[in-house]
Amino acid sequence: MIKKVLLILLSSASLLMVACASNPPLTVDYNDQFNFSQIKTYAHLEPQQQGSEVASGLMQERIRNAIDDQMLLLGYQKVPADKAHVLIAHTVIGREKVDVRTYYHGRRRYRCAMCGYSTVDVRQYTEGTLIIDVLDTKDAQVVWRGVTTARAKQHLTPEERTARINERVAYMLADFPPN
Repeated sequence: MIKKVLLILLSSASLLMVACASNPPLTVDYNDQFNFSQIKTYAHLEPQQQGSEVASGLMQERIRNAIDDQMLLLGYQKVPADKAHVLIAHTVIGREKVDVRTYYHGRRRYRCAMCGYSTVDVRQYTEGTLIIDVLDTKDAQVVWRGVTTARAKQHLTPEERTARINERVAYMLADFPPN
């Protein structure tokens, strides 16, 4: 009996560790009528920002550089906006969130529904959403969009922030262009 319980606990812990190590959720949408094979060049639009002050000018530059690095790896050339096949815009949205967790301590006993006590843990954090849009220069319509959301980390070095942005953008653009 104890071995079964221990096996279940270890299995649950393993699944939890795998779930925590996975990438943040990613949503991708695109216009299936657009001919993505015609894209050879791109240019940036000015970044947009909504919500709390998540993305400083330094962070905006990191995002732009990460997009440039990925587009270069994918074989696209950065050119002035008037010569580009598509325009790339990125938006950063910050939202203040509250995480409330209640922990119960104690045991059930005879004639006592719940003997013990509980503690409540309240944490406030910033959730950041990065949106990358690819727009057709002919009609300024979005033809591809990637969206990812993650908890903003506060105490990172500039190198750690750059690495985190590079990972997120690479993850977002991994399947660009769509089939």
